[in-house]
Amino acid sequence: MKAKKRFGQVFLTDTHYIRSILNQVPERPEGTIMEIGPGQGAITSGLVRKCSRLLAFEIDPDACIALQPICRTSPHLTLLQQDVLTADLHRFRQGNEKWLLVGNLPYNVGNLILFKLLEYHDMIESALFMVQREVGDRLVALPGEKAYSFLTASLSTFASFKRLFHLPPGAFRPIPNVESTFLKMTPLENPCIRPGEREAYLKLVSLAFSQRRKKAIRVLEKGYPRETLNRFFAEKGLDDNVRAETFPPALFADLFHAVANPSGLT
Repeated sequence: MKAKKRFGQVFLTDTHYIRSILNQVPERPEGTIMEIGPGQGAITSGLVRKCSRLLAFEIDPDACIALQPICRTSPHLTLLQQDVLTADLHRFRQGNEKWLLVGNLPYNVGNLILFKLLEYHDMIESALFMVQREVGDRLVALPGEKAYSFLTASLSTFASFKRLFHLPPGAFRPIPNVESTFLKMTPLENPCIRPGEREAYLKLVSLAFSQRRKKAIRVLEKGYPRETLNRFFAEKGLDDNVRAETFPPALFADLFHAVANPSGLT
């Protein structure tokens, strides 16, 4: 099957890395695993042996055809020809179960999928996925590091990320121009930003990183009252010259609550 650029497809073919990924997937004899982008089924054929129900979301109709042999021998596999970005995952949840997610996230929409998963924080136990190494480096970066970005600060408010290993370009077909990284994402049990606050919070973090080399207070005052910002910086002992790229996620959350409720500041 030929990979399609419009879907950002690259297919994992190296058996060593296929085994390495499957070794990271825990047995779930009474649980559900959701796979994003099964492609040709390199991982799928191993996942079906690890769970009682496997949901596989695949947007490419040709890939869905290629997956039919696995479907015929795996009655507990449900193959959904659907874009996971537009899917309502709650429709497929059974009771209050929590899912394990596994996937080779498409290069062109990987970030969008990660933000989409925030909507289902309450039903995801953990996620194991591949992304471009550059994206993986951002997800595990620390404040002040070059790779620390809007992606890092925003997603790390809701989940922790752990790099498991890198994959070389030669592990895939067609061979991409970049390395990939396999990571584990674990949603935080009690994130300090509530679901109803998420959109406004992401807007704040996005503004803060819009001019990352400038002073944070000068960038933030374009969207929030300078008086509130001054009081927050003073309360936290922050220098007016500090940049947003040094803010840990918890500080962004505190800042959000401060501008949302200025009366709470001393």
